[in-house]
Amino acid sequence: MPLAAAAAALIAVGAYILVPSSRGSYAIGRVASATGAVSVADQVTATGTGTEIKTGADGICRIARDDGSIIAVDQNTKLTWSPAGAARGAVATLSQGRIYLDVAKQKQPWRVNLTRMGVDVLGTRLLVSATHDAESVAVLEGEIKAQGELATTINAGKGQRVIRNLRINVGLMPSQREPSDVDA
Repeated sequence: MPLAAAAAALIAVGAYILVPSSRGSYAIGRVASATGAVSVADQVTATGTGTEIKTGADGICRIARDDGSIIAVDQNTKLTWSPAGAARGAVATLSQGRIYLDVAKQKQPWRVNLTRMGVDVLGTRLLVSATHDAESVAVLEGEIKAQGELATTINAGKGQRVIRNLRINVGLMPSQREPSDVDA
């Protein structure tokens, strides 16, 4: 897309930004819809060309993949996508925000990485969320396998949710009062 046409599109649409790759599509798939502040850009990674999606406070983006999978990216989200390799499936890294995945059946599982949890997905519908104090995966259909930091594996199916609280530290619960507030 010529620079003048891109600038005209940016002015016409507002804060909505799409950066096309040299192929006219993205490694992650085709942007089916986007509203508000959305940035989509392909990047060269160690495993090939990946895609980074960022949305602002009013941004929402929906990606359609050639295999029939759908990725919906909610407001205030940062998602990085790496393509499938020879020995593994695609990898999505959710740094913050919320995504909905409707994953078509796959030969190799997709991997969704969060700060302290990883999730393997073959063909499932799920909602993944990452905030500064918690990570969660809600399984809407199918099954997942979640792994935590201490090599703990949890299998979850339809209607189940895996939650990882990032604010709980040994010896201090977030709801406890400060030592100076303790009654004598």
